[in-house]
Amino acid sequence: MPMTASIEDSSRASRRSMLLEPDVDDVLFSLQGPPYTRDDLRDFMKSEFNAENVDFWARAEEYRQVFGDAQAPKMVRVTAGLSKDHASVSKEITDTYLQTGAPHEVNISSGMRDQALRKVSEGDLEAFATPQQEVRNLIAADSFPRFIKRATNQNLTKSHADWRKRFGIKLFILALILMGGIFALELTDVLHTPFVRLAPWIVFVGGISYYISGRWRV
Repeated sequence: MPMTASIEDSSRASRRSMLLEPDVDDVLFSLQGPPYTRDDLRDFMKSEFNAENVDFWARAEEYRQVFGDAQAPKMVRVTAGLSKDHASVSKEITDTYLQTGAPHEVNISSGMRDQALRKVSEGDLEAFATPQQEVRNLIAADSFPRFIKRATNQNLTKSHADWRKRFGIKLFILALILMGGIFALELTDVLHTPFVRLAPWIVFVGGISYYISGRWRV
């Protein structure tokens, strides 16, 4: 990956880190954790039968990072473990996503499609830049708002469930401490040595103080 792209991604992450909801680029670049990763978005779009948009964007981005830099080697390691040259990768992308009737054809205008195919045939390293941006805009305008709504609701539900679990455990611990207090009351009736009579209360008050201070974390 070119250094400029890494700096770009890092600065974008720092700018967005305080926001509750990521934007489409944060998700496509997987700059945040679940449920806001590219894989999460792809799973959602697969349920809407248009996962090919995310797949094409990711493939075009991989292509851009490897071949977009004139100094980058004209080879790329693909998933199957084989090294392919620029022309082979370009053909693979066009045959999968851009050709009319392709198995995972993306929804772009015929003019943009023809222009991209012409650039590929000419060996233009920027052949996929415009279709990639168009698909990114399509995702942002169509599926992304629904994805964010669902992901945020799931996140809130999980946070609420985690809070209830922690609260329940803390309440149980508090109940045990209170039972210890009751036991301390009973011990004071049968113990006669002053220090021994105070010991249960010291433990009880210490437990309450430690609990209230928040140091008893669950």
